This record gives sequence, structure tokens and C-alpha cells, in this order.
Amino acid sequence: MSATSLIAAQQQFAAQLGAVENALHFSLGRRLLGDNKTVRGAVTMIGATATFVVLQAVLSTRAGWARPLSLVDFDRVHPLLWGVVLGGGYIAGELPNSFIKRQLGVAPGDRPAGVLAPLFWLTDELDGLAGVLLCMSTVWVAPLRVAVLLAGVTLVVHPAMGFVMVALGLKRQIG
Repeated sequence: MSATSLIAAQQQFAAQLGAVENALHFSLGRRLLGDNKTVRGAVTMIGATATFVVLQAVLSTRAGWARPLSLVDFDRVHPLLWGVVLGGGYIAGELPNSFIKRQLGVAPGDRPAGVLAPLFWLTDELDGLAGVLLCMSTVWVAPLRVAVLLAGVTLVVHPAMGFVMVALGLKRQIG
């Protein structure tokens, strides 16, 4: 398949998803997920995660110090599959939160004001991790201490990446 036909297929798929969301929007009265959730974003996240995991697997087989840092044994779990599971889990984890916010009338990228703001901030930071933990459990179940460590790292790295994305002009605001 050529790059041109791949792009055309992706655009057709995105148009079909948009049609489905528009039909549901019409029947429910509100958009389901908002404009920030795109097929391109999902493909990018899954592809980037899978690429990173494949590089991690190569490193773990070539550098002895890297092998114990991996959550899974790449001799038993194919790195590409693991990357797709993690990237897909991240995307899937964000969808319920986006749906709830759209139904509450919260604009994409924003949070409600008032008493719900801290809850939505925490949910925005950890929803992707929840999806990752759920999907990864089909291959490996994280011990509680690992899940807590991942949550702590996520609460630091996720906002830091938001800052970088704002600085690069890829996002309007952190969060």
C-alpha cells in the first residue's frame, strides 16, 4: 500500500468515525468526545508507544542493565504487541473522561470550575494510566507498588509534557 493510499484510507476512516459521532451527537444532543479526540491522534499515540517499546526491547537485549527495568519479559511478549497494548490502553483510558466532560458541557482541553476542578485535574492526569493498567493486565498484572509508582511518575511527567507541548505551540494550555 502506497503512502498516498494509506493517507486516503485514514481520511476515509476518520470521515466515517466523524459521521458516526455526528449521528450520535444528533440523537444525544451533545458531541460524544469532542474535537481533540481524533483517529490521527490515536494512530500517533499507538505508533509512538509501539516504537518506543521496540527500542526498549532492543536495548534490554543488548545492555544487561536495561533488562531488569522492563515490566515484561520480551522473550515471552512481543515488543510490538506490548507497545500496541500500552498505546491503545492510554487512548481507551482517556475516552470515558472525555465523554463525561462533553456531556457536562466542558470544552475540550478545559476543566469545570469550582469544587469539581481538582477531581477533573486528577482524572485528566491519571485516566490514560488507568487504561494502560487495565489493558496491560491482559498480558501482565502490575503489583500494587508498581501501579502506585507509575501513578506518581505520571503525576509528574504528564504535566511536564503538557508544559513542553505548550512551549512548542502544540497545545493551548497545560492540562
